[in-house]
Amino acid sequence: MPTINLPGKKKPEPTFNRRINKARYNSPEWIEVRKKKLALNPVCEICKTENAIGVTHKDRIATNAETSKELLYDIDGLLSVCDSCQRKEQIRKRKEAHEQRLKK
Repeated sequence: MPTINLPGKKKPEPTFNRRINKARYNSPEWIEVRKKKLALNPVCEICKTENAIGVTHKDRIATNAETSKELLYDIDGLLSVCDSCQRKEQIRKRKEAHEQRLKK
């Protein structure tokens, strides 16, 4: 179905954190760390049945923290994951972050 662009409707600008994340995950450093992790663990570390296609962090990383750069590229803090496990991990992390925001 074609997209209809209504006058006065603008696509929202990405938030500050999304811009930072996009830059970090497209950086040569991240691409190299990701390749190394997938080479070390080619099978999903969660279900241990499927080939890993991606890498995710074991713990959620605060994008505005200075230490997040160190944590971002720490190969020991990463998991090699298959597509379905990566989706499940993303949902779990988002729920945790949402619950933490509600507690404040």
